[in-house]
Amino acid sequence: LKNAREVGCTAVSGVAMFLRQAGYQYKLFTGNNPPVDAMRKALKKATSPINYEVDVDDENEDDLLDD
Repeated sequence: LKNAREVGCTAVSGVAMFLRQAGYQYKLFTGNNPPVDAMRKALKKATSPINYEVDVDDENEDDLLDD
């Protein structure tokens, strides 16, 4: 992205593109304007390594260690 911008190209990140596509889909399906700020916040939370939590089912915990 940095190189593209340096030579004058318009460039958007994959996250921005994903949010725009999701927003258009939301509008198409619901007819309402998308809650872009809430969508962006949810995406950041879902993809942040700081907020990453693993729900481990005790019965399948050994499956995680088989690698």
